[in-house]
Amino acid sequence: MKPIFILVRPQMGENIGSAARAMLNFGIDNLRIVNPRDGWPNPKAKALASGAGSVLDGAVVFDSVQEACQDMHYVFASSARERKLDKEEISLGESISECKNLLDKGSKVGFLFGPEQSGLSNEDIAFADKIVFLNTSNIFTSINLSQCVMLFAYEWFQGTKSKQSLSRTKNTFSLASKEEIDQLMKRLILNLDTKGYFWPQDKEKSLKLYLHNLFSKLPLNSSDIRFLHGLIRALSEERKK
Repeated sequence: MKPIFILVRPQMGENIGSAARAMLNFGIDNLRIVNPRDGWPNPKAKALASGAGSVLDGAVVFDSVQEACQDMHYVFASSARERKLDKEEISLGESISECKNLLDKGSKVGFLFGPEQSGLSNEDIAFADKIVFLNTSNIFTSINLSQCVMLFAYEWFQGTKSKQSLSRTKNTFSLASKEEIDQLMKRLILNLDTKGYFWPQDKEKSLKLYLHNLFSKLPLNSSDIRFLHGLIRALSEERKK
């Protein structure tokens, strides 16, 4: 299995094409695109792909990060700047090692890449399990989208060349999909809403974002999700007298 690369709101077709070329250079061909600014398909992307048109032909377009990540079990978010979020930041090398371990266990893994001008928003990162921090020079921290994709693809390719498995023992632990977690979150938020938890109103958005970040970084499996659904149901039902 291979990771899935997700370009979030890319602004230029040329960068999408260059990213596709970089991916195929290093053996990755599963591309997802979230709400591209100039629409899709894009002839400028095809021109810059230069032989990697198959990656673009197979690309799937989504309207939101949430939809693009829904069938994932684990998601990494790339960032060239430090974020003041309650979410673990790891290096590129660490993310690739973790990705390989997760894929070996049958998990579907994705990497998020933000738009050229601003990078991923905090709302985008809420759907990720961890942040991959790219340490760059303080003089100039901005990295071109396609160059960022190439860094990840190259590191992945180097990791696959090693014949030593990072997972020494068989592990049947299977992470819950983002869709399962999202359904749990919707149920939890609905119940909290009816109890008036999101007060004052100006704090509602930040509280919900905190909840999303909290659940996205927990290594929950399907059994955990079922248990939590039962817990919410028990807490929301009126006690029988």
